[in-house]
Amino acid sequence: MIKENINKIDYDLKNLFEDVKILEKSNKGNYYFEIDASSKNTHVKVEISKHNLNNKIIKWSYYTNPTNESSDKIERISTLDNIAYDVYDVVSTRKMDPEYLESIEFLTESVSEESKFKKAYSDPNGKFDYWDIVKDIIDEEGWVYTKEAPNMLDYYFEQNTGKSIEFQKSFGKSGDNPYWLTRGSRWRPEELSEKTLSDKTKDILEKFEITEKLFEGKKFDINGNTPEKTLIFSKKLKISDKILLESELKSIGIDYVSFINDTVKIKI
Repeated sequence: MIKENINKIDYDLKNLFEDVKILEKSNKGNYYFEIDASSKNTHVKVEISKHNLNNKIIKWSYYTNPTNESSDKIERISTLDNIAYDVYDVVSTRKMDPEYLESIEFLTESVSEESKFKKAYSDPNGKFDYWDIVKDIIDEEGWVYTKEAPNMLDYYFEQNTGKSIEFQKSFGKSGDNPYWLTRGSRWRPEELSEKTLSDKTKDILEKFEITEKLFEGKKFDINGNTPEKTLIFSKKLKISDKILLESELKSIGIDYVSFINDTVKIKI
């Protein structure tokens, strides 16, 4: 079980960090794994005793300054499935020595786009490296175009990983295809298909041919919480289209829509 559990932790960490190193060490009869996970200029150093890897609830600790083993060690408890994310949380929420944080260029993004795509194209069984095949050919939304990929890659990906995919088939004549299929049929792991509120908003606006953006801005509240985004577009709409647009935006959770002269103002 120890080997299986440390391999799973290693696999999960590599989907979140750019580089992960695991060493077996001992100190006065305590046999443990030392994990060094890094992204850009920051990293975290974790220790897990081998005996703590015999079950699904794992006790572990990390150095508040990974470059100084004399720094404080903080103890944590995580489930096997969540430990990698809890380790990443240490970095992303700055639960480290302030002096160390000041000395580095801090990684602020929760999970980079590349990490998200890498995780989606990974094989849970660890047998096939599909990410290595697609990383240079996917577009900005994670799509693989069949003409640019090895033959039947989509089929083998589904069969070997057990993951479902979203497939969009193009028509025979390129002129019959929507603009997003001009490069031919495409596919991606289904887990990448869930659209954000911004994506859903963009789709609705494009349906009404609202594309000329006049303004985009964000404003935090007094507590510094998630910012409210304001978008203003230039578009002359009929009364009936205004009603339909407002109805569709409200259906995805956008309550503020206003029309002033030939502008459309939305708050997300």
